Amino acid sequence: MDISKNLELIKQKIQSRNKKLVLCGDWNLKFMVNNKKLQELQNLLESYNMMNTVRSPTRITPSTESLIDVIITYKDITILSTAVVDLGLSDHLAQIVEINIGGEKNRRTKTVVRRQFTHNSVEEFKHLLSKEFWNDVYNCLDVNCSLEAFLHCLNIVFPYKRVNLRKRSNKSWLSNGLIVSSKRMQTLKSLKRTFTLTRVDQMYIQNYQRI
Repeated sequence: MDISKNLELIKQKIQSRNKKLVLCGDWNLKFMVNNKKLQELQNLLESYNMMNTVRSPTRITPSTESLIDVIITYKDITILSTAVVDLGLSDHLAQIVEINIGGEKNRRTKTVVRRQFTHNSVEEFKHLLSKEFWNDVYNCLDVNCSLEAFLHCLNIVFPYKRVNLRKRSNKSWLSNGLIVSSKRMQTLKSLKRTFTLTRVDQMYIQNYQRI
């Protein structure tokens, strides 16, 4: 059964229950590379009034960056924010989307538009800067033109987002052990992306990831 038939069956079941549809996961398709398969999928999603909400790479290696893990939903659903986060638990980055589905429980209070700076995003910013040749910046004769060229990397990693200022729930399941392991894995993966590691180092990271 092809994806169009699967999607139609899922849509019918969801609509019969008056629910909204959100599709997420590894689609094994490079959404940042324009090709025939991607165009066919985008045309299919367009026919269902759906779209992908993830725009940043979700799998990064020393030589490649690809967007293969996505969150797809209807265009008429209000997307409050999206983010790609390195939890240090997989070679794929996690995706987070905040959706306004209405109702008293989800009513927004105060919001603010701002850039969000985290340790992971700063490391990713450094990674992107290391790959820049800066020709566009140096070739600009106008300072505003140079600034716009520089801001390209900044806007990719630190885009302005509308943040809902509400209290976070207490995640009691997130133990200190998980927090420590996650931070250590983030560091190891950052080293893996930045440097050429020996076989021993690579095996250590793979074994640590299995813990």
